[in-house]
Amino acid sequence: TAYAQIDGAKIELDSRLIPNARQAAVVRPKSRTVGKYVKISVPLPETTRYVPGTALVLQCEVMGNPAPYAEWTKNG
Repeated sequence: TAYAQIDGAKIELDSRLIPNARQAAVVRPKSRTVGKYVKISVPLPETTRYVPGTALVLQCEVMGNPAPYAEWTKNG
């Protein structure tokens, strides 16, 4: 089992589900911060290539109850 430490990151659990992206842009659900360690159950790719001017897709499968929400951000 592998674990990753996420320094300086906010790891939050939403307290409710958001039914669609349009509503998500308007309403931020209540959340609570949890520890900064996550269990990694699928090996991460060694490299990810990005071509400037194109979209970069990073996939993340998360499980929990209540259902967790994962979001990728750059520099914060």
